[in-house]
Amino acid sequence: MYRRYGSWSDAVAAYNWGPGHMDSWISGGRRFDKFPLAVEIYRIRVLVGSSLGVPRLRYVHMQPHRPVADPYHGRAAVARLYSEIMRASELGIR
Repeated sequence: MYRRYGSWSDAVAAYNWGPGHMDSWISGGRRFDKFPLAVEIYRIRVLVGSSLGVPRLRYVHMQPHRPVADPYHGRAAVARLYSEIMRASELGIR
């Protein structure tokens, strides 16, 4: 899977979700709202547990908690975190 996708993050997700779903999601523009939450939780658990994702996490800058009226605030926070992780992996930050 790693050879096919070129990143551990995508390889782990494809292993869990299936390469067909992963290919469709990538070709569809990687929309976070089309990515299953269960797959994201699995991917995070595997990457953190294997230490593949741990070094990248230090580059994510957490903001202090602010009350937000948006009912999808949790989903938006996951999307921001995902975009930071993907940007760090594209830059080769470890």
